Amino acid sequence: MTKDPEKIKRINPWLVILLTAAIPIGFFLFYFAKWVEQKTDIARVTSEFGQRQNSVLAYNAMEVSSSFTELLEKGARDAKVLSLVPPTVTNFQEFHKAQVGNYTQFFSEAEPPKQISLPFYNREIFLSGSGAFTIFLLNGKPESHPKNIGECSEKNLCDASLLKKALTMPAGSIWYGDLMRYYAGEGEREQDDTASLNVVYRSSEGVVLLGIDYRHLRDHLTTPVFPYDRKRNLLASYRNGNYIYFVNSTNDIIVHPKYWHVAGIDKKTGKRVPPMVSDSDEGRHPLNIGAYENGKLKDYFRRLLTQSFTQRGVDIFQAPNLSGKVRVLSVAPVFASRGQFEKSGIFGHVILGCSLDHFEEPSEKLVPYY
Repeated sequence: MTKDPEKIKRINPWLVILLTAAIPIGFFLFYFAKWVEQKTDIARVTSEFGQRQNSVLAYNAMEVSSSFTELLEKGARDAKVLSLVPPTVTNFQEFHKAQVGNYTQFFSEAEPPKQISLPFYNREIFLSGSGAFTIFLLNGKPESHPKNIGECSEKNLCDASLLKKALTMPAGSIWYGDLMRYYAGEGEREQDDTASLNVVYRSSEGVVLLGIDYRHLRDHLTTPVFPYDRKRNLLASYRNGNYIYFVNSTNDIIVHPKYWHVAGIDKKTGKRVPPMVSDSDEGRHPLNIGAYENGKLKDYFRRLLTQSFTQRGVDIFQAPNLSGKVRVLSVAPVFASRGQFEKSGIFGHVILGCSLDHFEEPSEKLVPYY
């Protein structure tokens, strides 16, 4: 029985269409499945990267806080050691020259940072048991100093309250003072070579005061932390979302890439500049986490006060900065075992900020590796 040629001609085009239509659909489904698989892999990698980043941030925060702790403990130990030598200008100057560490100097974007030698202490003072100043060195040089505590004031960065406290303490006691620094608003020149964080040791003969050079405190802001961009400019790094800053036990910011956020004394009045209470005060007042009342940072600061600062471990969370960009933050306590911090054990906290904008998907996704 012969088939009708006309009928075969009518059927063949449909068969061809059906057969050929399946080919592009099959290709489409194949590549769609591959695309979904790749997207799933990238989502998984991104998620795992985020988890890994949290662990790295935690270790970074602990590393930076340990560095601050070491500097604070060193100040206390050295004050005690200095009390063991006869209180003469020569002995105190020799001690000044012997206690030297590295400090990072920034120049410009075109020039790499430079490590220079800088003494740890810019103040060495000996106060007799009667309250008379016997030795007063500023950056290793004898200064015309007050005759007694009555002539000492914050206007000349002399911490009278700390010295008065020291005279009432029993021999062998340690105490830390507030940051002694002239406040500089945004756009003003910061005078940092005379700024210090003081620690005193009460001996049986009198009081030894060492002023930890503020620049050594600030130098910890250059510590390499995730995402490990080389810092050539602390303010530029801060704007990129990658930074470190330091809050003391009274919630004052005492080290920050924006120096106008750091607590300080008005050079004209000799009074401490009151902290900012809202965002409109920025650039003209320092920041205190507890005194801030209204603005973009309110929820973030409340989180620090109610959770981060109430625990003895590392805290990690997200929060927006003043520009509204979300950053991942890690907070770690700075431990201190002496003086007024002997019971609490906590001098303050370091806060690390990090941006994930640097994470990029790998350009090669299909080539296997062995």
